[in-house]
Amino acid sequence: MDNLKKNIIRHNRSRGDIRISSSSSYLLLNQDKKNESYKNEIQQFIKDIEDSSKYDCEAWSKYQSTELGDDLKLKIREYVLSHNGFSLLHLAAKNCRKNFCQFLIKDAKIDKDVTCKIKSTPLHTLIKTNVFIKKDYLNHDDQILKKKICEFKETFDIFIKNNADVNYQDENGNSCLHYAVAKANFVAVSLLINVSGISLNISKIY
Repeated sequence: MDNLKKNIIRHNRSRGDIRISSSSSYLLLNQDKKNESYKNEIQQFIKDIEDSSKYDCEAWSKYQSTELGDDLKLKIREYVLSHNGFSLLHLAAKNCRKNFCQFLIKDAKIDKDVTCKIKSTPLHTLIKTNVFIKKDYLNHDDQILKKKICEFKETFDIFIKNNADVNYQDENGNSCLHYAVAKANFVAVSLLINVSGISLNISKIY
């Protein structure tokens, strides 16, 4: 009888081990599925940021009535493009995506002054990649150009309202104003010189 009890106990322990193992495998599989889902959602988020066929409001409209979960927001906050170290906030700034920038700063909690591989902030990126010379600004006939300038100004305002550091210098010692002047970015210079706290005489770091 004692041997029979021992066999039953040994058998039950073995079944318990199997259940634990199955449960662990299920949890790992479920986590893998979640990670894959997050990856797909972030890739779609990036596509919407970069979709040049849509204005900002149109691209953002699909997210207006959607509450993104905290886990996804964390993944968005941590996501970095491998080739240049851009955060999604850099990418949104580059594409003048005002609404995306606001979401990424306020909801996803990405630092407004987060830096990439060359220590550029999203505001640096906005100014370096969206250049509007004086001739562009005075062109009142090109409605598409006017819309682009408007989106640039609105995106710029998002960073200023969130207290972005306009005097921050990247690894080359350049501030936002340095880049604006160097690229003859008339619109950016016009905006920057009116920002409270802007340093007009900031020196480059060598």
